[in-house]
Amino acid sequence: MAELFAYDCRIQYCSLNLDGTTSAFGAAERNAVNDDIIEKYASQAYRTLCLVYRDVDVTPEVVKDWSDEEIETDLTCICIVGIEDPVREEVPESIRQCNEAGIVVRM
Repeated sequence: MAELFAYDCRIQYCSLNLDGTTSAFGAAERNAVNDDIIEKYASQAYRTLCLVYRDVDVTPEVVKDWSDEEIETDLTCICIVGIEDPVREEVPESIRQCNEAGIVVRM
Protein backbone atom coordinates (compact mmCIF):
# COMPACT_ATOMS: atom_id res chain seq x y z
CA MET A 1 0.00 0.00 0.00
CA ALA A 2 1.31 3.50 -0.76
CA GLU A 3 0.55 6.44 1.46
CA LEU A 4 0.72 9.89 -0.15
CA PHE A 5 1.64 12.95 1.86
CA ALA A 6 1.89 16.63 0.94
CA TYR A 7 4.20 18.28 3.41
CA ASP A 8 5.40 21.82 3.52
CA CYS A 9 8.77 20.92 1.93
CA ARG A 10 9.97 18.24 4.30
CA ILE A 11 12.47 17.09 1.71
CA GLN A 12 14.97 16.20 4.43
CA TYR A 13 12.94 13.05 5.19
CA CYS A 14 13.38 11.61 1.68
CA SER A 15 15.89 8.87 0.94
CA LEU A 16 15.22 7.47 -2.58
CA ASN A 17 17.48 8.68 -5.39
CA LEU A 18 16.58 9.04 -9.07
CA ASP A 19 18.44 5.83 -9.93
CA GLY A 20 16.46 3.81 -7.36
CA THR A 21 19.19 3.65 -4.73
CA THR A 22 18.63 5.03 -1.26
CA SER A 23 20.75 7.41 0.75
CA ALA A 24 20.42 9.82 3.62
CA PHE A 25 19.34 13.30 2.59
CA GLY A 26 22.12 15.30 4.19
CA ALA A 27 22.79 18.95 4.82
CA ALA A 28 24.48 19.51 1.43
CA GLU A 29 21.52 18.08 -0.48
CA ARG A 30 19.03 19.96 1.67
CA ASN A 31 20.92 23.23 1.12
CA ALA A 32 21.06 22.64 -2.65
CA VAL A 33 17.29 22.05 -2.85
CA ASN A 34 16.67 25.06 -0.63
CA ASP A 35 18.95 27.35 -2.66
CA ASP A 36 18.06 26.07 -6.14
CA ILE A 37 14.30 25.52 -5.79
CA ILE A 38 12.65 26.69 -2.59
CA GLU A 39 14.33 30.10 -2.39
CA LYS A 40 13.48 30.79 -6.04
CA TYR A 41 9.81 30.08 -5.36
CA ALA A 42 9.87 32.09 -2.14
CA SER A 43 11.39 35.10 -3.90
CA GLN A 44 8.39 35.03 -6.25
CA ALA A 45 6.00 34.83 -3.26
CA TYR A 46 4.97 31.25 -4.09
CA ARG A 47 3.89 28.79 -1.43
CA THR A 48 6.18 25.77 -1.72
CA LEU A 49 4.96 22.19 -1.34
CA CYS A 50 6.91 18.96 -1.46
CA LEU A 51 4.85 15.98 -2.63
CA VAL A 52 6.19 12.77 -1.15
CA TYR A 53 5.08 9.20 -0.60
CA ARG A 54 6.11 6.07 1.20
CA ASP A 55 5.18 2.46 0.55
CA VAL A 56 3.94 0.76 3.71
CA ASP A 57 2.92 -2.85 4.32
CA VAL A 58 0.31 -2.15 6.98
CA THR A 59 -3.32 -1.11 7.04
CA PRO A 60 -4.45 2.53 7.31
CA GLU A 61 -5.68 1.76 10.84
CA VAL A 62 -2.11 0.94 11.90
CA VAL A 63 -0.71 4.08 10.24
CA LYS A 64 -3.21 6.23 12.17
CA ASP A 65 -1.41 5.28 15.38
CA TRP A 66 2.07 6.17 14.11
CA SER A 67 3.88 9.21 15.46
CA ASP A 68 4.92 12.04 13.14
CA GLU A 69 8.50 10.77 13.36
CA GLU A 70 7.45 7.28 12.24
CA ILE A 71 5.47 8.70 9.33
CA GLU A 72 8.17 11.15 8.22
CA THR A 73 10.78 8.46 7.52
CA ASP A 74 12.06 7.05 4.20
CA LEU A 75 9.84 9.22 2.04
CA THR A 76 10.20 9.42 -1.74
CA CYS A 77 9.97 12.90 -3.23
CA ILE A 78 7.76 13.09 -6.31
CA CYS A 79 8.19 16.81 -6.91
CA ILE A 80 8.50 20.24 -5.38
CA VAL A 81 5.97 22.77 -6.62
CA GLY A 82 5.38 26.45 -6.11
CA ILE A 83 1.81 27.69 -6.07
CA GLU A 84 0.65 31.26 -6.24
CA ASP A 85 -1.37 32.23 -3.19
CA PRO A 86 -2.37 35.87 -3.68
CA VAL A 87 -3.50 38.01 -0.77
CA ARG A 88 -7.28 38.40 -0.75
CA GLU A 89 -8.65 41.88 -1.30
CA GLU A 90 -9.83 42.38 2.30
CA VAL A 91 -6.58 41.30 3.97
CA PRO A 92 -4.60 44.60 3.86
CA GLU A 93 -7.44 46.46 5.62
CA SER A 94 -7.72 43.70 8.24
CA ILE A 95 -3.98 43.88 8.88
CA ARG A 96 -4.16 47.68 9.22
CA GLN A 97 -6.95 47.32 11.81
CA CYS A 98 -4.93 44.74 13.73
CA ASN A 99 -1.87 47.00 13.72
CA GLU A 100 -3.95 49.91 15.03
CA ALA A 101 -5.13 47.64 17.85
CA GLY A 102 -1.51 46.79 18.73
CA ILE A 103 -1.54 43.32 17.17
CA VAL A 104 1.47 42.30 15.11
CA VAL A 105 0.47 40.21 12.08
CA ARG A 106 2.98 37.77 10.57
CA MET A 107 2.36 36.09 7.24
